[in-house]
Amino acid sequence: MRRWATFAAAAALASWALCGVAAAGFVYDSQTDWEADGVQPDAGVWSYQWAVAADLDGDYTDCAYWTGSQWQGRVTGTTDPYPFITQTGNHPTWRVVAGDPNTASQDVGAIRTFDTPVGGLWHLTGYFEDTNANCGNGVLVGIFADEPTGDDTALLPFTHIQRLTSTPDDGVPDRIDYDLMVTLDVGQRLFFRTQSNSASSCDGTGERHHLEFIPEPTSLTLVGLGLLALARRRRRRA
Repeated sequence: MRRWATFAAAAALASWALCGVAAAGFVYDSQTDWEADGVQPDAGVWSYQWAVAADLDGDYTDCAYWTGSQWQGRVTGTTDPYPFITQTGNHPTWRVVAGDPNTASQDVGAIRTFDTPVGGLWHLTGYFEDTNANCGNGVLVGIFADEPTGDDTALLPFTHIQRLTSTPDDGVPDRIDYDLMVTLDVGQRLFFRTQSNSASSCDGTGERHHLEFIPEPTSLTLVGLGLLALARRRRRRA
């Protein structure tokens, strides 16, 4: 009877350990987490903003206009070009900010934001690609993490995705794949930014961002020690 009780306790502890490890494996994906319901944030972690190129401190403006399939950074009362974000990409643009014809045109970027739900080590993989090979001059893309100082740290510095024009690749969009290991604090924000590279409003960008939390090895070690202690206790009682 005692052996069965010991076995049951060990099984319970093992089950708890496996559940703990599974719970620690947070996985998020910018495409599969997309919720076409017009409510931010999606899946509790993703939100969508826009900002002029000069604004790199993370103080962005939420995309407030939902069309049923995309978030748009419209300026109220204007018909100027506007950036938008879809499930599979985004579209930065050049426009007259706030609809003022006396204001010089500015590069307005599209930003996909991730709010870190748990602190620790994260594995980031994904890509950016220029999806409009027949117009524009490519896009600038980068990944940034906000800091308590108000500045942003570049995890993937701004890089120009120039659409390929050399033979035999004429008209084939360029692409950037990334693979990063990053330590983040709970609540820290990641910004996946896309800006136009020139005064053109027809550059589109495809993107996908996959984020997986990596559990601390110490948690597995503690579980192993617990099972070992239980086994020793069983041998002594036997």
